[in-house]
Amino acid sequence: MSLIEIKDFIEKHDNIAVIGHVNPDGDCIGSCLGLWYLLKSLGKNAAVCIKTDDVPHHLRFIWNPLAEAQEGQVFDAYISVDCATLDRLCCLNDVFAKSEHTACIDHHRTNSGFATVNAVIPTAPAAGEIIYSLAADVFGIKPTGELADAIYTAIVSDTGGFKYSSTTSYTMRVGADLLDAGVNGTAIFKNLFDTYTKKQIDIVGDITSTLTTYFDGKVASITVTDELLESKGMRFDEIDFITNLPRSIEGVEVGVYFKKKSDEIRVSLRSGESVDVSLIAAHFGGGGHARAAGITFKCGLEEAKKLILDKLAEVL
Repeated sequence: MSLIEIKDFIEKHDNIAVIGHVNPDGDCIGSCLGLWYLLKSLGKNAAVCIKTDDVPHHLRFIWNPLAEAQEGQVFDAYISVDCATLDRLCCLNDVFAKSEHTACIDHHRTNSGFATVNAVIPTAPAAGEIIYSLAADVFGIKPTGELADAIYTAIVSDTGGFKYSSTTSYTMRVGADLLDAGVNGTAIFKNLFDTYTKKQIDIVGDITSTLTTYFDGKVASITVTDELLESKGMRFDEIDFITNLPRSIEGVEVGVYFKKKSDEIRVSLRSGESVDVSLIAAHFGGGGHARAAGITFKCGLEEAKKLILDKLAEVL
């Protein structure tokens, strides 16, 4: 389906919930917030179903607490953003599944279209780019102010500052349009990639001490546990800046980041040009993109490592 159908969906409803995914990242936060600003400009009663407390510390600069849905708030329609599967929604999963008034805006190619109306555009490097297209190209509203800031944050976050291979010439033109609209790109880039707390710097040594390589250096992994973070008084979202570290090592084709959190293991996969990690993630019920994907296991850490390494052995 197309963004025109998303436009029709929005025009038919007045009380709309915008829902992101669990463990929201920059694209999720920026895109949800961008859609909220767009809906408000269209005169809609809307709210984002992401709790302020769940917004990562480094993304608080862009977040607007006024967007947060309130307890007991009633909606007649629901739009998921940047979420590949129903079970990845951060909330209202059952309500979403039962409602006949649902829409999905996403860029993950593993998304099979779980809403009533779906706009899944895998060629977009970020959901934020789709929100821009919805606003500028479909509704004819050129993003400015807070709307532009939110969209730019989303795009910059998921493209790694326009450096990932998913970045297209259209993405660059969108970025230029947003800068022309007054976005302070330097400030956003600094908040996303160049600002760390002392605790974050201090814990890097603990994390790199877990660095392990496999298959003649083609795969590298790091591991972070909740016990380590608790001992440092930190949260998982405070150390996700380390996600790309294993992949950045010379000769590594796939970087793996294991996160042990309570009774589950979350795995982030990053790759170069030779391995499509979205296929590996999909094999285990996860999802994502060719160069960045994720999986959640309900098992022990060592079992999760064996599952991933065995699959990588097949692929490599």
